[in-house]
Amino acid sequence: MKRLEKTDLSKCEELIRVLEEAKSQAETPVDAAAYDLWAQYYRRLIRAKSQGRLIVGHNWFTPIDICRAMEMEPLCINGYAQIMAVTLGLEGGVSGASKAAGLAPELCGSHISSPGVALKGWMVEPDVAVWNHGPCDNTAKHGELFTELFGIPGFFLDPPYRGEDEAEIAYYTEQLRGLVRFLEDLTGRPMDWDRLREVMRLSAEIVNLRKEINELRKAVPCPSSIRWTGNYLTIFSFIWSGTPEGVAFHRLMRDEMKKRVAQGQGFIPQENYRVMFVGLPAAYDADFINWMQVEKGISVVSEPGISHYLGWEPDYSKPLESLARCRTYTTCWAMQGPLKEMWIPDAVAAAREYHVDGVMCWPARGCRQYPAALRAVADAIKREVGIPVVMMVDSDFNDPFFVSAEELMDNVEKALEIIDKK
Repeated sequence: MKRLEKTDLSKCEELIRVLEEAKSQAETPVDAAAYDLWAQYYRRLIRAKSQGRLIVGHNWFTPIDICRAMEMEPLCINGYAQIMAVTLGLEGGVSGASKAAGLAPELCGSHISSPGVALKGWMVEPDVAVWNHGPCDNTAKHGELFTELFGIPGFFLDPPYRGEDEAEIAYYTEQLRGLVRFLEDLTGRPMDWDRLREVMRLSAEIVNLRKEINELRKAVPCPSSIRWTGNYLTIFSFIWSGTPEGVAFHRLMRDEMKKRVAQGQGFIPQENYRVMFVGLPAAYDADFINWMQVEKGISVVSEPGISHYLGWEPDYSKPLESLARCRTYTTCWAMQGPLKEMWIPDAVAAAREYHVDGVMCWPARGCRQYPAALRAVADAIKREVGIPVVMMVDSDFNDPFFVSAEELMDNVEKALEIIDKK
């Protein structure tokens, strides 16, 4: 693919202004803090570029603690592009640019929007790409595309499929050691191992706060908004990992939820349904979320495969091995590995423990995992828990041209009819 010739950061600056305005109108401290974090994220990237600091482009599954410890500014190419596209209403132009460049329209929204934003010239230019495969093969090729677009060096990580065998851990640890050597050669600076341990400590604190937050969601009524846990945590627990800002945000959400639980208060006025999502619909659409919560009284209390984090206590005497062992560092790792050993047990346990009335399974157009796995997950929940499980007709992570908010609402109405019958 042809190397990009120019960058226009006016869209990035416009996005910051929109996010700052949203912060001023936010209804809760958590929402205000979330908008502020997003604005900070883009401001830091622009500042790093102007100061000549190295920017590392990465995907969702990269252990960016290593990059932070070497004073590099992480740029999540997926998150950067998706938030920009949906917030500024750029989805049509972004997806059009990707398709015009030859990318298949069947790709998921994440892998369509990020090259589209880059092709438009709206992405802060990274100096290096570090990426690894996640649950899908698209992820493995994604970073390679950005090395071509920006003409930059790159490093690909190959984490193990399950990560339980000691030989697999040793293999991935050596991969991470290779990444350190690569970045040392690139920057001309040695790794600061004490700095890495401190970054990991902050990351572990976020992971453990995330676990506590998910435990609080078991309360009846549920103390969290769909947006808090379906949007903010899924993204912030990763792109702000290893930072005091990330820790502060998660503490704020934890404390807000604890206060509601202590008062016996849910987030929404009347909780009529406790629903578990397997897969996510267009959760960025504010009208859709508000309609679910206010009009229908739906609390989404769990998203197995995306938001469920186990605890993490790093071994600071072996930092790279500890990073290699951590399977709860980023989102979606429950999808990595055998269904019967990871995703299905998690989903069945969540359906029981979160007092779920029904499950909505969202196939997510373009995703390689959810549509293929949903039937097995759904059958296990129905068989072992005995609650209604509904296969939703259409969904897409971030393409409003594929499915509108009105169509999503219609799908939810039909699902609630099935749940009501049970």
